[in-house]
Amino acid sequence: MQDINMVKSHKFIVVGEEHYNPLGVIRSLGEKKIKPIAIILKTQNKYQARVASLSKYISKLIIVDTYNDVPDILLSQYSNENVKPFVIACDDICVGIIDAKYDELKKYFYIENCGRQGNIDYYNKKVILNEVAKRHGMKVARTWALDNGIPDDIIFPVITKPFESYDGWKQDYYICKNEEDLKVALEKVKGKVFLQQYIKKVNELDINGIAINHGTDVFISIAVTYTYLLPDYYSMEMIVKNFDDLELEKKVNGVLKETEYEGIFCMEFLIDEHGDYWFLEINFRNSTWSWASTRLGMNLPYLWAESTISGSISRDVYKKIPDNYMALAEIPDFEQRVRKRKMLSFRQWLLKVKKADCLYFYDKDDMKPYFSVWCKKITNLLIKSIN
Repeated sequence: MQDINMVKSHKFIVVGEEHYNPLGVIRSLGEKKIKPIAIILKTQNKYQARVASLSKYISKLIIVDTYNDVPDILLSQYSNENVKPFVIACDDICVGIIDAKYDELKKYFYIENCGRQGNIDYYNKKVILNEVAKRHGMKVARTWALDNGIPDDIIFPVITKPFESYDGWKQDYYICKNEEDLKVALEKVKGKVFLQQYIKKVNELDINGIAINHGTDVFISIAVTYTYLLPDYYSMEMIVKNFDDLELEKKVNGVLKETEYEGIFCMEFLIDEHGDYWFLEINFRNSTWSWASTRLGMNLPYLWAESTISGSISRDVYKKIPDNYMALAEIPDFEQRVRKRKMLSFRQWLLKVKKADCLYFYDKDDMKPYFSVWCKKITNLLIKSIN
């Protein structure tokens, strides 16, 4: 294992929005007694709470109006360090902006990359990444482009999928049973989409890990499946296990090697009614669920830095996960299953929170983000009731 003092000699810069994804990275580093610099995107929504920016582990907070400012801040303020700082970006838009300046930034920083400038943006295009997945034996749903209108050979049902990340892209997924549904959906989408064969989903599998040495060395720490599904939103209560599918692992390693990826990653699959895995996407960045990995003793932000410095991934990083380990993103879960959809009573939800082994907001050692979100929710409800 790398000497922790050697890892701590590097600055860590976490970039993201007011979300529990960068909060998890900041806390993960904090648990290793590393206080990162946080560059946080200023929220434009008056109803949104401060989350990541309130963590006690931050050594310096920089608020930006746009992610476009980030490369200049990195170069002007942190390019003269004795050892390269690690930059951990936590959403696709920010990763893309940094990746577009990779040739300049790589001289001074360790950052997520796919070998060459612009390659993360290239592989984030779903159609291209699907072809990579197919070359390594993964099942990929049939797709259609919309360049010349609705294709003649289309087979319904289909789902609309964005080519790449853009503002509001997560709302541009529509399941269309027929051509009329599709026409309505295409009037709503905000960006460029393609069509994909709709596979009946029984569950999803998310695997989280790190890759170094241009994707030739990979460690997968956790595999996540969900206890419930929502038709139009992601699920927030999950079972976390060790990843033990050797056949799928070989395919995953092949994809990461071809893309030459270095950094923290999350790869997502749909599980159909036959138990088959269908490739969905790769997040070439930290995933929200990586905080569960930290709680289980596999701290991905720290392990990526340690492995990058040493040039190899230690065999000691693997930890056995207890059976039926449950993680819960408790506040958005409350919003979806209690307040909006009435799937659970408040008492039932509290029991879920009590039984969870890992919570994504509550942390007894770092309480400000947790209180901030609840206070904002209560304030918003009071304002709406008055209006």
